[in-house]
Amino acid sequence: MTPACHTLRLVLGDQLNPGHSWFAQMDSQVVYVLMEVRQETDYVLHHAQKILAIFAAMRDFARQLRADGDRVRYVALNDASNRQSIPDNLAALAAHYRAQAVQWQQPDEWRLDAQLRDWAATQPLACEAVDSEHFLTAWGDLAALMHGRRQWLMEHFYRHMRRRHQVLLDAHGQPEGGQWNFDHDNRKPWPGTPPEPADWRPQHDHSALWAMIERAGVASFGAPQAAALRWPLNRAEALACLDAFISADCGVMHLAAATGTPTMGLFSTSSSAKYGPYGGSNTSVDTRDLGAADVAAIAADWLKATTAKPLHDNMACGKA
Repeated sequence: MTPACHTLRLVLGDQLNPGHSWFAQMDSQVVYVLMEVRQETDYVLHHAQKILAIFAAMRDFARQLRADGDRVRYVALNDASNRQSIPDNLAALAAHYRAQAVQWQQPDEWRLDAQLRDWAATQPLACEAVDSEHFLTAWGDLAALMHGRRQWLMEHFYRHMRRRHQVLLDAHGQPEGGQWNFDHDNRKPWPGTPPEPADWRPQHDHSALWAMIERAGVASFGAPQAAALRWPLNRAEALACLDAFISADCGVMHLAAATGTPTMGLFSTSSSAKYGPYGGSNTSVDTRDLGAADVAAIAADWLKATTAKPLHDNMACGKA
């Protein structure tokens, strides 16, 4: 008999974040559920590489969780028990594991959020949606900001967030350089020069996975490039492909440094001497007494010195 658990936790294909608070502590009574379902491959026609890259990343994430000691139930697209629906699979797995509760991270899509909420309303289980921890905003922030407005413009939200987090603002709260955005300039088409650079990212052979997807009858468009797909499998691999990484003090900053990516850490509250990235060309900047223009100038000088020589030959992604 399968060992019981008290909680199932659903992880969607765009929520493969090892830094989520769920994973801070292992609990043998929690089973993490990832599933490949026709519900998601078929609700709209997707590019072949999107389907392939997401499934490959999900499988890699499941491997990481198992390696860390977590309990994982991975429902592959061609599993005989796969009901090809997220709610139907959750109900079956909850019964299988004799779970008392089901949790999920808030989906980034309204369609999925509504589906899970509707399903939860019919269940005798304790159901809970938690923050995905993807964003600088809470779930209801946008609705609160736009409440009472006749128009909902992205520009209002964009400026609000710039002010809230003091991003590229001068001492008077105005945008550095005198403009809030350069959207008009960004609408110009690429003229063909400079030429497209060579793609030096690592290649992954997902031929077997793509063959399974095709056998299942999943429709798609575009070339899958399954034998040499260049999309990264996980965050560490993506970070390893960067020339350099600039970040506030956080887990991603340390992960970037650990992959060998030259890293600049920006510190405003914690100690740069204690928590700053070290080794190689890594550096830290205490920003408490600096303006945005000062920080930008320091970063520009560091980038120029750090990327003066080709980095790609020395990166992990150049050796894959």
